Amino acid sequence: MSGADPNYGSDKRQHDRFIVHKRVEISTSKKTYDGVLRDISVGGAAIKVRAPLYKTHTVSVDINDLGAFDGRILRAIGDDMVAVEFDVSEQHSIELAAKLVGIYYGAGAESPHETQEVEKVDITP
Repeated sequence: MSGADPNYGSDKRQHDRFIVHKRVEISTSKKTYDGVLRDISVGGAAIKVRAPLYKTHTVSVDINDLGAFDGRILRAIGDDMVAVEFDVSEQHSIELAAKLVGIYYGAGAESPHETQEVEKVDITP
């Protein structure tokens, strides 16, 4: 195909992604929904949630042990998942990165009965 984008379908993430399964709350200006974090990076997260969330929604995502993050819905992933882009300062990004690395490598890990499966996925080419 002439004129096809050579990067079409490639992963354009700027940050490493961590596969983390833990409960979260995702809130719009009108309602709060329970969800499950599927993966997270410094720039955003994929969240499994059964809620009427759309690309135009601004949201707050409250993740136990990591904090609350404001952001926006980027897209729906299937019928029950959304991609959220965080709107965080550089300092907040650094703090989140440190927490993610701490969880991945075990520093500051949750108590044993609350530990969730965590897997780092390296997406650099």
